[in-house]
Amino acid sequence: MQPVFTKPDAWDGGSIDALMGFGTAGRDQVAEITRVLWSYPQLDGPYLDRHREPESQERFDLTDYGQDGFESLLGILKTWDGHEVPFTQSTVVDDDGLWVYAGPPLGGLPVSWDVGAYPFDDGKPADWLLPLVEQLGELSEYVHRRCPMLAATYGWLTVLDVDIVVDAIVGKIPDERWCAIRTWKGSESTYYPRNQPHAPLRFDLPLDQEIP
Repeated sequence: MQPVFTKPDAWDGGSIDALMGFGTAGRDQVAEITRVLWSYPQLDGPYLDRHREPESQERFDLTDYGQDGFESLLGILKTWDGHEVPFTQSTVVDDDGLWVYAGPPLGGLPVSWDVGAYPFDDGKPADWLLPLVEQLGELSEYVHRRCPMLAATYGWLTVLDVDIVVDAIVGKIPDERWCAIRTWKGSESTYYPRNQPHAPLRFDLPLDQEIP
């Protein structure tokens, strides 16, 4: 079996995430949302130790998750094309409510996808990105059917993307999007695809400045 957690650079390079916004939520809801996320059929986990393969450790018990803080949870995602890649979940509670980040690190993506320098624009087409975003969208829909959320965004995310989701919840959708956005009203969702074809960063620009 090929290593997943202990593959060189598996957890490096940032990640391609679904950032899911749930609004105000109690700690009991945090545990349930996390349990539902890890019941997604294409996920194996959660685990805690990235230095050991999953078969060498026990799954994390979610019974008391959130009572003493929020551990970063780890697992394996089976991608749409059959690869097994590392996967992380992080949970944040702030003044705007509950946020769950979930997705695979760039360093753990398959060599055959030829990710290159992404999220920097190195001229390579990111043909792997759309199907990965679609799978993360499927994951968020799976969670929403069981634990309703308000909005989500998908892609290589920065701290600024929380504001994008906050705005999306009240109907403010940016015209230029490096990340896809989905909003929900009850069981109905509206999807706003990524419409910028290039990577969000350029080597000759500061990290906080997107390509014009």
